Amino acid sequence: MSSEKIMVVEDEWVVADQLCGDLKDLGYAVCSMASTGYEAIRKVEADSPDLILMDIVLKGRMDGIEAAGRITSQLPRGNKRSQWIPLRSQCRGCLPEVIQ
Repeated sequence: MSSEKIMVVEDEWVVADQLCGDLKDLGYAVCSMASTGYEAIRKVEADSPDLILMDIVLKGRMDGIEAAGRITSQLPRGNKRSQWIPLRSQCRGCLPEVIQ
């Protein structure tokens, strides 16, 4: 069982649910899910994920690329562990690649 905490940012519930289930089956802890860039930004501070799987195309005014930039810029500079959260952008059609 892995101790890494993963946040999933995906606006399509069916895709998010499948991805979270697959990650849990592989032994990862999914600490939170978000469906918009703004929600992801709010949850990063509270949940302290080790990895964020971010959909590039999100509903609303902020896409995944902008959300990733804002998340990276808001991280505290003194905390080396949280200074760099790896972000993996995902897109429709490449879900199996993300899991492997």
